[in-house]
Amino acid sequence: GSHLPKKLAEWTLHDLYYGIQHWAFEFYDEQEHPALGDSPRATFVRGLRENGSREQRRITFDRDFLIATCPPVDRTGMRQ
Repeated sequence: GSHLPKKLAEWTLHDLYYGIQHWAFEFYDEQEHPALGDSPRATFVRGLRENGSREQRRITFDRDFLIATCPPVDRTGMRQ
């Protein structure tokens, strides 16, 4: 009973968000990746430097995008 996670958990949603953010952008992003032979951040920066930012691949989330990706309506004209 003394090791129940319910009794030991002290993370709020705010703390969890910043914990995951720290892990993803500061810890994992800087560690050497075995398949890459370098850190993910260094590999990304090198890719941008060698290949450019590929503006043609950027998706703008505007009204046209939202309309194009809207789920289709059924025969009654209703969406769920």
